[in-house]
Amino acid sequence: MFFLFDVGGTNTRMGFSRDGSSIEGEPIMTQTPQRYEDGVALLVESAKKYAAPGQLRVAAGGLPGVIDQMTGTLLRAPHLEGWVGKPFVADLSAALGVAVLIENDAALAGLGEAVYGAGKGHDIVAYLTVSTGVGGARIVRGAIDAHHVGFEPGHQIVAHHDQSYITLESLVSGSGIERRLGKKSETISDPAVWQEVTGKLAIGVANVILLWAPNVVVIGGALKDRLLLPMLEQHLGQIISVLPTLPKIILASLKSVGGLYGALEIARREVSKEI
Repeated sequence: MFFLFDVGGTNTRMGFSRDGSSIEGEPIMTQTPQRYEDGVALLVESAKKYAAPGQLRVAAGGLPGVIDQMTGTLLRAPHLEGWVGKPFVADLSAALGVAVLIENDAALAGLGEAVYGAGKGHDIVAYLTVSTGVGGARIVRGAIDAHHVGFEPGHQIVAHHDQSYITLESLVSGSGIERRLGKKSETISDPAVWQEVTGKLAIGVANVILLWAPNVVVIGGALKDRLLLPMLEQHLGQIISVLPTLPKIILASLKSVGGLYGALEIARREVSKEI
């Protein structure tokens, strides 16, 4: 049995796979503890509740930030600062008695969409998630592309004003919208706000297309359904003139469980090495 987890800045999702190709039942969702020790305890308790001793083969999942794979720690996590620098892989592995695999949560969601979801069948998938923050990854032929530290498309600079650098995340993420407007994004119904957010997101998507050269751009995250896709495509046509054609822009299809499917994929590949 595989234990799968997706720790986000706001919510944590957990699931299990017995066959290595599908997720069993309805995933568990709960609020992410800001205290590291509480977060590890939550994962351990959930895993042991559903898997008897000796049943687990591997645990795999995502964390919301820059990861040091050598030490199994979070190096930077703006929305989960209490977890930074803690020996996550060592602690969880010791508690569960199995190997633990981790990746950036957005990269895993992108992998899930590329292998099981909206990006399936495309060689090069650019994935962007617009939620509490903005993340993403480049997926090439069903695998997260090689990288030094990690992908951070949300922190690309899209404007410069009065000696300050303005990032994509600060303009279009849930946390960025709340800082600017003083309201949580889920409470905003004014079409003008979402037209503005879509226009600003188009700048970031254009940069991703020009730098990553994908066949398709998949947009996921909690705010994806608030975005105006036809307007986004119209803006892209105006921004990008150097390419003969633009990649398809599509919304993620795995909804909130893309990260769990990405975790399933890296767990499946890890176990297949043992065979």
